[in-house]
Amino acid sequence: MSPVYSVRWSGPEQLVQGRDNAVTCPVRLDGETPTVSAASVALYRGTVPVAAVAASVLNPPAATLLAPSLATESRGPGYTIRWTLTIDGVSHTFDRPAVIVRRTLFPVVAEADLTELHPHLSQLLPSGTTLQQWIDASWSSILNRLVAEGILPDTIIEPYALRDLHRFLALHMMFMAWGSSLRSGGEGNQWAVLADKY
Repeated sequence: MSPVYSVRWSGPEQLVQGRDNAVTCPVRLDGETPTVSAASVALYRGTVPVAAVAASVLNPPAATLLAPSLATESRGPGYTIRWTLTIDGVSHTFDRPAVIVRRTLFPVVAEADLTELHPHLSQLLPSGTTLQQWIDASWSSILNRLVAEGILPDTIIEPYALRDLHRFLALHMMFMAWGSSLRSGGEGNQWAVLADKY
């Protein structure tokens, strides 16, 4: 039986009209990256092919969907990026939903926005970690929720409208993780209390 591979995608790919879009396929098995010997990528609108390009077999496999291939496409969901990878002589297909947008919605939260509320956070972080991982994870969650609700991220004109939501969700996710870790000992699990607060 062929191995069942995972691909670490955080949600649908946002493809921006008017520019080249780099895409990757971070395939994994048992926590390791398998060796890919061939790779190709195709973009579909429903079942209709829109563009096809060769991909590198780097770690992870990567490709660029060129701006002209998106120029006449309608903005919105309904697109699929189909990766075809050859691993150990066997062809595997991985489909990622995609949304075509006018521009990228960017976050306006940085580490200083979290330490503004909790000045000692940086000193409490486990070795080798930063607050950025929680900023990134919460941002992915927000973008996925917007798309699931049928809201194109690029229709939000003022990114700072999401600032409080973003920083509170980042703190909630971080404190939830801390609340279930060894750091949670002591009186009343202060991390779980803070997670509930946010």
